[in-house]
Amino acid sequence: MSATLSLRECTKRFGGVVAAKNASLRVGAGELVGLIGPNGAGKTTIFNLITGVYQPDEGQILLDEQSLLGLKPHEIAGAGVGRTFQNIRLFKDLSALDNVLVACHLHSETGLPSSLLRTSRSLNDEHKLKMKAVHLLHLLGLGKFERETASSLPYGEQRRLEIARALATDPQVLLLDEPAAGMNPHETGQLMDLIRQVRRDFQLSILLIEHDMKVVMGICERIYVLDYGEVISQGTPEVVRNDPKVIEAYLGEPLTQAGEGA
Repeated sequence: MSATLSLRECTKRFGGVVAAKNASLRVGAGELVGLIGPNGAGKTTIFNLITGVYQPDEGQILLDEQSLLGLKPHEIAGAGVGRTFQNIRLFKDLSALDNVLVACHLHSETGLPSSLLRTSRSLNDEHKLKMKAVHLLHLLGLGKFERETASSLPYGEQRRLEIARALATDPQVLLLDEPAAGMNPHETGQLMDLIRQVRRDFQLSILLIEHDMKVVMGICERIYVLDYGEVISQGTPEVVRNDPKVIEAYLGEPLTQAGEGA
């Protein structure tokens, strides 16, 4: 089930550089929200704050009103926040199935001693996790690549596999960091359909970083715009694409319809 994710006046400094400045945003339960801005605006810093890679110098990060501050990345993943990365971070030499299985083990019901001893409980747990991984691969159209190594998959399928691995952690909120990067127009169209499917089938809240305006304007219900670490605009795609501050800082010209001028 989906959850509400909130950042409240978060600031993150790296020496004299302020990567996030009093940044506040909210992703409501079941929402699909975009986060856009120029390169270096602080978008990935926001993701790293949410997932515990960094701790904010000021501010709060809440998942359904429960603070995520001080938690380690694996604890935040266990609490219900999954993510993908701008640069694909698959285990290149493992099969597609094993890549997803690794993530499934976040919620394994047996500990290390049982697994090492190969008890009946651990074997049963392993079987359930494998069935879950196979099911996810098929849901995302990757069933035929189950035994293929991740490095051998086409680029677009590697992106799908990364999403499948994130879903294997049973997230309530899914963070997608530039999932359309490097894709051709056909792959981008398929990705848009996939994101809609994932939200519908898994009942997730989704926060999406993306430079492809066709994707952002085409699937997001609300959009936040960052510039120099600050939120300079927020609202529906229609509001954001016509905001003079956004046009000046990022878009360069008004977008009269989804994707135009991107």
